[in-house]
Amino acid sequence: MYNLFDYGGMINHANRIRTEAFTEALRSAIGPESVVLDIGCGTGYFSLLAAKFGARHVYAVEPNPLIQVGREAAVDNGLDDRITFIQASSRETMLPEKADIIVSDIGGALPLHGDLIADLHDARERFLAADGRMIPQTDTLWATVVDAPGSYSQLVAPWEKNAGGLDLKAARRRVTSIVRKQPFGSRQVITKSQCWGTLDYHRETSPGFSGKLCWTQSKGGTGHGLALWFDRELDDQIRFSNAPRKPVANPIYSNLFLPWQEPVSLEPNDQIEVLLRADLVNGKYVWTWRTTVTAADDGHSIQFSQSSFTASVPVQKQAA
Repeated sequence: MYNLFDYGGMINHANRIRTEAFTEALRSAIGPESVVLDIGCGTGYFSLLAAKFGARHVYAVEPNPLIQVGREAAVDNGLDDRITFIQASSRETMLPEKADIIVSDIGGALPLHGDLIADLHDARERFLAADGRMIPQTDTLWATVVDAPGSYSQLVAPWEKNAGGLDLKAARRRVTSIVRKQPFGSRQVITKSQCWGTLDYHRETSPGFSGKLCWTQSKGGTGHGLALWFDRELDDQIRFSNAPRKPVANPIYSNLFLPWQEPVSLEPNDQIEVLLRADLVNGKYVWTWRTTVTAADDGHSIQFSQSSFTASVPVQKQAA
C-alpha cells in the first residue's frame, strides 16, 4: 500500500501534469446533480475536488487506512456532508444510487496494474448510470526500444563482477526478466513509438493484453530492451502522457522497462519483432516478451524468450 509520502508525491508540483489534467476533467464533467464514485481515492484528493466543484454527492472508496486523512480533510474544507468515505475495495462495496461519473487513477507505470481493469469493469457494470462517464475514458499503450546502458548495468553488473570472483550466472540469467519502473529520456529512444493497444474503459472487460510489435531499425545504436508507457484520454479534450521525454518522464508514473537478455548492436534496416503479453495471475501481472532481431546484412537472427515469472526463485522444500 502507498504511504502518506507517496500520496503527497502524486499531488505535488512535480506531478502537476497529472493533477491538473484530472482537475480540469472533473471540473468539466461535474454538474450540480452529479453523483461521483472515486475508486482508489487514497487520501481523497479527487473526491474533495469533486465535492468542491459542486457534485451532489461523492463516494470515496479506498482500502488503505489512510482514507482517514480524507475524512479529516473533508471536515477541514467544509465538504464532509457531501462525501461518504468507504474503507474497502470497490468490489466489496455497495452504493445506494448510481454514479454519473466514475473517476480512478490507481494504475502504475502502466494501467495494467493489479486488479485495476477488473475493478473498473465491475464498477462500470454495477454503479455507472446509463449515460454515465468514466474518467479516464481510454489509455493507449506504446512501446519502443531503448538504449539504456545505465539502467541495464544496474540490473546485471552485481552478478557479472564481484569482489570474491564467484560465478553468479544463476542470478544473472534471472535478473533480466525483472520488469521494473524506470524513467527514460527521449534521447534513449532508438526506434519509432509503436502502439501496442488501447484500453477503452467504457467497454473493456479482459484484464489480459497481448500484441505483436515490429520495427525496421532506422539508425545505429545498442538496444537494451523495451520501454512501455501510456497516453491517457480523460475526456474528448483533456489528455496527458508519461512518454519518454526531456527531462525524463514523470517519476510517479515513470515508464516500464523490459530488458533483453543481452544488449544487441543494431544497424539500419535490422528487423525487430516482439511478441508481448501481460496476463493477470492472482492479482499480479506476468509479463512475457519474445524478441527476434534479424540483421539486415546477412539475415542472422538473435532470439530471446523472457518472462517475469522466471525472475522469481522457486521455493525448494526441505527433505524430511
